[in-house]
Amino acid sequence: MPIASIRRSLFAAIALVAVTSTAHADYTIQETGSLGRNSTLTSVNNNGVAAGWAFVNDSLTHAFRWSNGNLVDLGTFGGNSSYAYGINDNDIIVGQSNASQGGPLRPVKYENGVWTDLGTLGGPTGAAFGINNLNEIVGQTDKSGGLVTTHGFFWKNGVMSDLVTLGGQFSTAFSINSNSRAAGVAALSGFNGNHAATWSNGVVTDLGTLGGTFGVAKAINDRGDVVGYASAAGVSPTRAFLRPNGGAANLALGALGGSTLNSQANGINHNGVIVGWSEVADDTVHHAFVIFGVGNTMLDLNTLLPPASGWKLLEATAVNDAGVIVGNGQHLGGVRGFYMVPVGTLGVEIHESDALAFSGAFPNPAAGRTQFAFTLPAPGHARLALYDLSGRLVRTLTEGSLSPGRQVASWDGLDAQGKPAGVGLYFARLEAAGHVVTRRVSVMR
Repeated sequence: MPIASIRRSLFAAIALVAVTSTAHADYTIQETGSLGRNSTLTSVNNNGVAAGWAFVNDSLTHAFRWSNGNLVDLGTFGGNSSYAYGINDNDIIVGQSNASQGGPLRPVKYENGVWTDLGTLGGPTGAAFGINNLNEIVGQTDKSGGLVTTHGFFWKNGVMSDLVTLGGQFSTAFSINSNSRAAGVAALSGFNGNHAATWSNGVVTDLGTLGGTFGVAKAINDRGDVVGYASAAGVSPTRAFLRPNGGAANLALGALGGSTLNSQANGINHNGVIVGWSEVADDTVHHAFVIFGVGNTMLDLNTLLPPASGWKLLEATAVNDAGVIVGNGQHLGGVRGFYMVPVGTLGVEIHESDALAFSGAFPNPAAGRTQFAFTLPAPGHARLALYDLSGRLVRTLTEGSLSPGRQVASWDGLDAQGKPAGVGLYFARLEAAGHVVTRRVSVMR
C-alpha cells in the first residue's frame, strides 16, 4: 500500500463529531497526545512502549516514543520530517526520515537517541516498517536503474538484502517475526496483480488473495500466523484475512456489517488476537475492530470502551502479546493516537468486593516467578486460578480451606502441564467468601 495512501486514510475524517459508546468497560483508554496537531500510534512492544508519529504543523511530521503517559519527540535524521512505524522489545524504533529539509525520506532506525540511515537498494528513498527482537528490519526501498522499481528489503547487522518479487516489479515487507520470516506483498509477472507473500531465507512464498487479484500481508506473529487484506473474485471489496500457520488457504474475516464493505487486518499477537479497521454500514468513516482468535466474531472496539469515553476509534494498528491495542481515533476535535489496556476477558467473570482484598501479582509484569497476595475476611474455601485471554484455565494456584487473614500464592510461570506460559496477558481469578475478584497479570520475556 503506498505510504501516501496510509497517511491519507488516517486523517480523512478529522472534522466529524465523536460518538459515545454505551457498552460495558472492557478496556481502559489513554490519549497519547500530539506534537501540536494530529497523531497516531503505529506499534507497541511487549514492554508496553509504543511508537508513532504526529504532525507538528500543516505539513511536517515527527516520530515519537510513548511510554507511561509520556510522549517524547524523536526529532529527525537531520531534515524536517520523520515517521515511526515499528518498535521491538529492545526499544529500537524503525521508520523513515530525511537528512535535509525537503530531502528524500530514507529507511532509518532510532536506537539510544541516535538515528541511523539503513541505506537503500540503490534508489533515493525508502521506509523501514517492521523490526523483530533479533533486530532484523524489513521495509521497502527504490532500486537503481532506468526503470523505477520498489522492492522489499531485509536488513541485519548493516547488510541490506533484496526481497524478491513473484515475477513483477514491486514488493514490500511490513512485518517480521522472531523466526526471521517476513510478511508483505509482491507483484506477479505481467501486471497480473499483487499477492500477499512471505519471505524466509531469501525464498518468497505466494499466499495469494481471497480469490481476486490483490492481497497484502500486514503482520505475522511468532507462530507464523499471517493477517492482512485481499480481494475476492469479481467486483468486491477487499476484506481482512487470516492465514493460519500451516494453513492451505486465507480465511476471510468479514466486516462490521454489510457485504459490500471493506476491512483490513493490521496486527496479530501471539495469542491470535487480531486488530484492524472495517467500514460500517451507518458511518462515513471506518471503525477499529478486534477479533479474539479464530472463529470469534469481529467486534467494534468502540463498543468495548467505558461509557462516555468521548472517543471514536478509527483504526487499530497493532496489538502486543499482553493484549494492549494501539491506533488512532477522533478525540477532542482531532485525530489522536490511542493506547488501550484490557481490563476484562471473555469467559472470565469480573466482580469487585470490599470484603475480599486481592492486591494481584507482584512483580507485574512478571518475567519468571511472581506472587499473589490476598486477604480473607473469614475462614473458608478459596480458589485462585489463572486464565488466558480466551478464558481457558492455565493453572490452579491454590484451592482448599484457608484460615482468615493474609495469604500468599506463588506462580513459577508454568502451566498445568509444566510448560512455560507464553508471553501475554493472563487473569488471576480469586473465588472466596461468596465473592469473585479478578486481577490482570502480564508475562514478559
